[in-house]
Amino acid sequence: MLFPRGIMARNYKRLTQHVKDSSNSTGGWNKLVKFKKDTPNTSGKGYLDRCTVNFLVDDIDGSDTLRNSVPFGHMFALSNSGSLETVDSESNQLDPADILDVGCRDGGGGSITLSARRQIAENADDVTEGDGTLYLWQKNTDLTGDDNIIMRYYIESYGRWVVCEDA
Repeated sequence: MLFPRGIMARNYKRLTQHVKDSSNSTGGWNKLVKFKKDTPNTSGKGYLDRCTVNFLVDDIDGSDTLRNSVPFGHMFALSNSGSLETVDSESNQLDPADILDVGCRDGGGGSITLSARRQIAENADDVTEGDGTLYLWQKNTDLTGDDNIIMRYYIESYGRWVVCEDA
């Protein structure tokens, strides 16, 4: 469909994806969901404008030292890459060249919106052209020695011909 100059196609909110995940005690990166194109034909392209992550610390297993730990933070990143790499001699990190947007929140619950503004032309990893599957990663502060942190996420995606799936 062609639109007059200056008018763009509308972005639609997709159904909210629910994820319950253990963010473990190491403070490492966790891959939450992936965004893929969901077009009626294989040559079509999807578009992800943004996603909003609503999160809550649902439960803490272990010695429960987290309740006394302040501050406790969460970092979220949208990335072209579905795997972790060694960056600046530190293993299991996201490559900064593959990150589209990143944001942080503190506390036991909240929401954050990450901007993608990206076409998804293929349902595979493509860090070279940047038009493949997109991934949402989460990392929490490594404040505990043995606590297992259970998180609950609701992810809202805004775009066209895009679907959010468990990673």
